[in-house]
Amino acid sequence: MSDYASCKKTKNACGSCSLEGPAASAPEPLLGQSDFYKGLAFHLARKEKEAIACLKKALIANPKYKEALNLLGQSLADAGQYLQGVYCLREALKLDPNYALGYYDLGTLLAKKNNQRKEALCCFEIYLCLPSGDCEMIPWALYSIACLHSLSGRTKEALYFFQHALDYGFNDREHVDKDTDLDQLRSEPYFIKLVEKYLPEVKKA
Repeated sequence: MSDYASCKKTKNACGSCSLEGPAASAPEPLLGQSDFYKGLAFHLARKEKEAIACLKKALIANPKYKEALNLLGQSLADAGQYLQGVYCLREALKLDPNYALGYYDLGTLLAKKNNQRKEALCCFEIYLCLPSGDCEMIPWALYSIACLHSLSGRTKEALYFFQHALDYGFNDREHVDKDTDLDQLRSEPYFIKLVEKYLPEVKKA
């Protein structure tokens, strides 16, 4: 198993950089960026038809816009076009094989299908080991791996990754309580112990 502590993002300082001289100019916006952000806003508002239209426009302007292709895949899947969505997510990873968020999003989508859980597991593991991964999503990636192991009846592995998710800051007790993916674990004494230790219920006044 991977050493997830070594996968944390680090900030690199360049000793050769100088503070003197003219200020660097702001980078020019990507072609299609305006349509991408419109698509993102529509996607967050669950208006997938409008999101898809905007993201397709962004990709016409910039066919190599991996973020737009990735988000288009999610919007298509949410609109009921699962296969087209998976295709777009895979194409985004072809554009950039080190696109960490792309692996996370593809794993999330594949995990919904019983016959694609193995690949979903692989996607989450790759995400965790890419240095460009968003640290805030590491707990969710670990949690997702725990769920996949639980669904496959691998209790020991599921508990291992569930604990790692908690160690990395996963704290959504309500989600854990409602998530049927973890039903295999609920009677396990160690699972109960972990939940009580890391996710204590808030007593109502």
